[in-house]
Amino acid sequence: QLLNTTETSPPPKTFHRIAQRGLGALSKNPLSLVFQSEMELVAGVAELASKYDSFVFDQFGVLHDGMRPLDEAVHVVSALAKMGKYISVLSNSPARASFAVKRLAAIGFPPELFADVWTSGECAYRLFSDRTSEFSALGSRCFVVTNGFAPPFSGEVDGLTHTSLEDCDFVLLLGLSHRVESTNNIVPLREGELQDIQARALARALPVVCCNPDLLVVRPDKSFAIMPGEFARQYAAAGGPVRHVGKPHPHIYDLARGAARGRILTVGDSLAHDVRGAADAGLDSLLVCGGIHHADLGLGSETAPRASSEDGQGAHRPLDLTPAAISVRPTSYQNMQPTATVAPAPALASPEQLPEAVAALCGRYGVTPTFVIERLRW
Repeated sequence: QLLNTTETSPPPKTFHRIAQRGLGALSKNPLSLVFQSEMELVAGVAELASKYDSFVFDQFGVLHDGMRPLDEAVHVVSALAKMGKYISVLSNSPARASFAVKRLAAIGFPPELFADVWTSGECAYRLFSDRTSEFSALGSRCFVVTNGFAPPFSGEVDGLTHTSLEDCDFVLLLGLSHRVESTNNIVPLREGELQDIQARALARALPVVCCNPDLLVVRPDKSFAIMPGEFARQYAAAGGPVRHVGKPHPHIYDLARGAARGRILTVGDSLAHDVRGAADAGLDSLLVCGGIHHADLGLGSETAPRASSEDGQGAHRPLDLTPAAISVRPTSYQNMQPTATVAPAPALASPEQLPEAVAALCGRYGVTPTFVIERLRW
């Protein structure tokens, strides 16, 4: 990039950062230059509006926190809609799309803003309803672990029945807090029951279909809740067969890309799910830094938990799947230990430091967004 700079063209932003910090900065983390040179910091989505025809947004951590819109999210989506852009939602929610639309409306996003809403639950519903898909070959009897508030889509699939763990063909993982005894009978899990389900499923080598690959989700108070992706990762690590539906896996991107038009930009807050999934699908991405990685990037308070996927040696440390842990406030998504003490990243002195902080995080994940924005602003 530096060699391609001519006397008549302005030097790239990367050049300015190197000049300001000096070449000594490269010796601290040579890989950071590689990642910095591949992404661009933007102040607002308006800078990108003319470059893309379709905008595909993640939900949690980008548009809302589960209770209210975040930052300028409603304004950003409304402004793009007024420009005639195709706008959709791409979410790892295990609920059907119709449920997600109603929830978005209750939070403050008028349904007419979105041309489509794609959820992992909607994607899984379609895969199981397609009798020619590899998912229909899993069998017709499923044991369902869910979240207790979104109706399980499994009750709407013709030929799919709810049954016990002893009699099922596979485990359908939609949440971690409740189990489905019948379509109209969803009961909370008892203390230790989730671990028991995991052990008994492993003993039978039952396939687990995880319809929310997220490991954690950011709550309104910036704490984290453990998600089904963590159960699935532990299950796979123990030798159990796992299939995923949702980001970063391809089925859900096939839906989103097939409905969008022209040049597509995905907008998300997770390197492991949003940015990785977009990269694998051949799509550009905008990383919103104020979501799941907010404290890793120095955007949280001094006591905020951090969010990444491995410890310093590149090894994953599984969370304890107890009811208490599911609602616990882990101090580090990097260590995956709810009781670990991890020093938070220092607050950034200026936005100019953000690309370097993101570059270091990208180096650990091995994936880089096309664009970076501190928070979702127009």
